[in-house]
Amino acid sequence: MWSPNMASKPVVKMLAHLSSPVTSLAVSKCGRYMTTTGKDARFKVWDIRNSYKCLYDYFTPTPATSSAFSDTGLISLSFGNEVQIWKNSTHQKQKAPYMKHRFSGADKQSGIHKVQFIPY
Repeated sequence: MWSPNMASKPVVKMLAHLSSPVTSLAVSKCGRYMTTTGKDARFKVWDIRNSYKCLYDYFTPTPATSSAFSDTGLISLSFGNEVQIWKNSTHQKQKAPYMKHRFSGADKQSGIHKVQFIPY
């Protein structure tokens, strides 16, 4: 992560997924939380304002290809032809997604490439 005041070197270096590459990254509208997904089929929630530590770590059915925050703090993830919505994932560890939907029109090869919420 870089800051405009420190252009020559990063402010923070984070190894989000140690054994695999990152497949998506999203930052909350308030700028306090970040989510990452990786080829290791994991979804992580980070505190990027104070500690830069992983708050919660979740397993996903397959590696996610996209993630996004809503204005109200929901987190969406896409993998293949499925979308999951996670609620309150920045405040406490969740046992399962709040909602999930599998699209029958999207085949597994092409799948869903990007998820995004409409502004509040």
